[in-house]
Amino acid sequence: MDKKILSEITRMKEIMGIISEQVVTDYDSTYDYKKEGNEYFAKRKNSNQWNKLSGKSLESVKTKVFKDNSTSSSSSSTTSNKTSSPFKNKEEGDKFRKWVNDNYPDYAKQISLDVSGSHTNSYIIKAAEKYGEEYVKSMANNQKNEPNPNLVVSDNIASKFNSIDFEDLSTQDSTHNVCVAGSENCAQFVNDLRDDLAYVGNAWNAYNNIRLGDTVYSSFDNLDEQTREEVINLWLKIHKKGGGKENGPFKNKVSQIVNRLVPKKGAITDLKVDDVVGLYYPSSSHHEEAFYQGGEEWFTEDSEGNKIPGDTIKNGKGWGMNTHIGTVGAIKDGVPLIFHNVTGDVISDPASNLRIAWVKRTGVAQSIINKVESNLRDFWNWLRT
Repeated sequence: MDKKILSEITRMKEIMGIISEQVVTDYDSTYDYKKEGNEYFAKRKNSNQWNKLSGKSLESVKTKVFKDNSTSSSSSSTTSNKTSSPFKNKEEGDKFRKWVNDNYPDYAKQISLDVSGSHTNSYIIKAAEKYGEEYVKSMANNQKNEPNPNLVVSDNIASKFNSIDFEDLSTQDSTHNVCVAGSENCAQFVNDLRDDLAYVGNAWNAYNNIRLGDTVYSSFDNLDEQTREEVINLWLKIHKKGGGKENGPFKNKVSQIVNRLVPKKGAITDLKVDDVVGLYYPSSSHHEEAFYQGGEEWFTEDSEGNKIPGDTIKNGKGWGMNTHIGTVGAIKDGVPLIFHNVTGDVISDPASNLRIAWVKRTGVAQSIINKVESNLRDFWNWLRT
């Protein structure tokens, strides 16, 4: 059997408590936790040493991390003694009913369990007590190709990018060549990646594109008086020279200003799936071009046709001066992953790896993968009570 499939089956069994060892790495940012049989352990994330827990620490980890409130008691009964149902709705119940009828038709006939019916009556509860554990294992195996339940993926990824292996993306380092870009242009890639985006434009005009959502963060807002005058004077100087150009003579000056305004790596990490982000890319050849074209709407003309700053920039609210753009395609283990295209190399970067200039958000269009897995976990917990 394929190694990836075997690994997924094992992970599913760990989640459901089907095998004896369980490891939890995402409960907090300091410790990892492990359960082996009836014993519980903890270790710091940067350590390989597991420490056996006891006393209050044991009880806290047992109940809060592993949700284990069970007591050692033995009971065996051939009749149902549960009054609640593990199934939240008829759809879940019918799925289990069909499984029993397909795999144990004689038993289903014996207890009059139809393939469709109530998800709370005594027949289905009796069958769940008898075959529930086997059903959970069977469904876990059937989900061997399902993604990590701690993986949140955009609902808006275009179908032609289905080859992206989200499981393989690093939450600490850059993952290169994630997919075929189809273009060397970073904004065009974002446009192609997202089914819900009709038009992005280019990286430096995207800041003005209201179709990308509301601006929830910008490092170009609230410019102080000195910076305000600096960017106004520089824009007017570039304008007098005929406008911004790729590798233009003011490229380094613009880069210095933007470098000063955009926060360091890791400053902006509170992101949602589908957020569009403007990025500061130091080695870009487009700094002057982006600065000039992005700022054109911030200037007007006087009665003689001369360019003058508008009220927006005079009040300290700047334009998008970035040369690069990306989008949050997934959140893995709580880490937002930004997809961006650097001359044909599609890179997935944790947000902490990039310098984020601004963030635009259309809403929370995200869904946690693997809802069925969550239902199985609830079913398993019901069986243990």
